Amino acid sequence: MVGEKYNTNHWMENPDVAYLSAIYFAKINQTNEALKSLQEAVDLGYSDKDKMKNEVAFEEIKSNTSFNKILDQIK
Repeated sequence: MVGEKYNTNHWMENPDVAYLSAIYFAKINQTNEALKSLQEAVDLGYSDKDKMKNEVAFEEIKSNTSFNKILDQIK
């Protein structure tokens, strides 16, 4: 480990990081960024549809057509 360069890009491929980013953006009323992060999370393999549907932070965007399209992508 000593002297090795740590790769910080691996977190960008983690669906949970994208999902948590969406929560953050939703909480600060950045709807477009929240939706982009949710789409990224699903694209990376996020699959907990119930958690997404019941997330309190998404209350304001649940009626958004894009939110529902993203949600529908999860099988």
